[in-house]
Amino acid sequence: MPTQSTGKRRIHRIGPVVLATVVGAMLPATAHAASAHAVALPPSIPAAASLLSCSANPLRIAEAGKPMPGMTQTCKNDQVAGAQSTGKAGAVAVTATGVAGATSVSTGAVTVQAATGSTEAGVTMTTISGQATAAASAAHLVVGKTTIDLGMLTTKSTITCTYGPSGATFSYRSTSSVGSLKINGKRMAIGNGTRSIRIPAGTLMLNHSSKTATGITQHAAMLHTTGADVTLGEAAVAIANTPRNPCYPPPA
Repeated sequence: MPTQSTGKRRIHRIGPVVLATVVGAMLPATAHAASAHAVALPPSIPAAASLLSCSANPLRIAEAGKPMPGMTQTCKNDQVAGAQSTGKAGAVAVTATGVAGATSVSTGAVTVQAATGSTEAGVTMTTISGQATAAASAAHLVVGKTTIDLGMLTTKSTITCTYGPSGATFSYRSTSSVGSLKINGKRMAIGNGTRSIRIPAGTLMLNHSSKTATGITQHAAMLHTTGADVTLGEAAVAIANTPRNPCYPPPA
């Protein structure tokens, strides 16, 4: 079943305008959210795409203790070409079918009304949104004498930077789902939320997410063993650490 992680940070008042109404309209109640810092905007804002970073990785595998190949890049409208569909590290071998990934970026505007009772007019805020999606129709993992079969893995993460004359704020959300799971041919219940399953050689995690001060990474499935780390359906988004980015740095 689909899993949406939830979490919010307090949205601070930016100048005379209340931004809470904006973010509330942009995000559903069941979504990861991080917003809010009052900053003086730089004299010039860089190109929209450079404000955000995105990555979509249907499959990644590496030896335990070694960093995964880095694929985070500036958000842009792009398909993940030649996505990895097989791999081996240590005693783990993975084969995935129907792998796909994409990133995108879009711009817009929203008018923010002044606080109740204020005589000040509303202001127009610019919105920059980035999205990453990753999917696999099926994945077959062999870990020593253990076999794991996963079906219909999908992941999506999005992030939005909203800025205007008085300051800036950002928000993000993510969701993932795993359609089916078998271990050594036995069908296993997936349930809701993040799930951790011990296997003889390690741990399988479903619908796992990790947050930082600037963004979120969502995984449909992750496998950690003493010899290898595998991620399936990984979608990551973040506020980019670029000069004059109005949404960076985030609040302490």
